[in-house]
Amino acid sequence: MELRTGNRYTAPVPTGHTMRTDTSFSHGADIVVIGFGAAGACAAIEAHDAGARVILIEKQPEARHYSNSRMSGGGFHSPSPQGDFDSLKAYAKAMFSGENLPHKLEGEQPEFSDALAEAWAMYAPQNEAYMRSLDPQFKTFSSANAAFPDFPGADRAGYAVLRSTYVGAEYDASKALVTKDAAKSQKESGEAFHACLLTGIQSRNIAVHYDTGADRLCVDESGEVCGVEAVRDGTRIRYAARRAVILTCGGYEYNVRMRKAFLEGQGAEGWAFYGTPANTGDGIRMALKVGAALSKVSSVAARG
Repeated sequence: MELRTGNRYTAPVPTGHTMRTDTSFSHGADIVVIGFGAAGACAAIEAHDAGARVILIEKQPEARHYSNSRMSGGGFHSPSPQGDFDSLKAYAKAMFSGENLPHKLEGEQPEFSDALAEAWAMYAPQNEAYMRSLDPQFKTFSSANAAFPDFPGADRAGYAVLRSTYVGAEYDASKALVTKDAAKSQKESGEAFHACLLTGIQSRNIAVHYDTGADRLCVDESGEVCGVEAVRDGTRIRYAARRAVILTCGGYEYNVRMRKAFLEGQGAEGWAFYGTPANTGDGIRMALKVGAALSKVSSVAARG
C-alpha cells in the first residue's frame, strides 16, 4: 500500500533493503496485512506468491472470526473471459462513476473511475479461475448478469456474478449462515467463499495472528510507514514491515462518530447495517494519522 505523507507518497522499500533491527519490534515480515477478509486474504496470498514473507493480522478471535466477506452471500464479480474488453470497461466505468444514475449528484470523477475501470476490466474476468486455483474443490454457479442493462457496454461485457459453494447443484441459500462448523464439502455461500480463501492461506503457511487489534502505523524518521502497532490480550505488540503495510480492515459501519461525519442525514440513526460489527473504521483512523487522504467514504453496507 502507498500512503500519502505530507505531499509525497511513501513507496514500498525496494527488494534487498535491510530489515530494520529495532528490538522494539516483536515480529517482522516483508508485508504486514491488516484485516482478514477477502481483500486481506488475496493481498496476503499474492504477496506470498511474489516471494514476500507475510503476516496477516486479524483483530477478531479465530473462533468468532466473521468478516463481511464471510457473512456475505458468497457472490463475487467474475465476468466471462470471452466478453468484450472495451464493453466491460465502459460498463464498469458507468458503475464506478455513477454518471448514468440520475440520483447520483457527484457525477463523473475521472481521476478515480478511468483507471479503476481499466484495471477492473482487465482482472475481474480472472476471478473464478483464481478462486479455483486456491482450492480445486471450490465450485461456482451463475447468480446474476448485468444489473444495469441500459448502461454502456452491458450487452457485450459478459458481466456475471458467481455464487460460491462446495455442494454444487444442491446449493441451499438457507444454509448460508449456519454451516460454520460443517465439513468444507457442505459449505455454501459466504462460508464457502471464506473456506476457499482460508485454504489458500493455510496451504501457503501464511501466518495469521488472530485476536490482534492493529491501532497505529509506525513511521520512521523519514516519514515512511515501517510497521504497525497492535494490542493482543492487553499487551502492545509492534510489527516491522520491510516493504509495506496493507490496510484491508473494512469500513466504519459500527463507528458512530464516523457515521455522523460521513453519512448524509442521520448518521447515528435511521440506518440498518449488515456485516461484521468489527468494522469500526480502524484502517481509516490509522491512515489519516499518517497523512492519507479520503475519497468516496459516504458509502456503507447498509439500508437507509
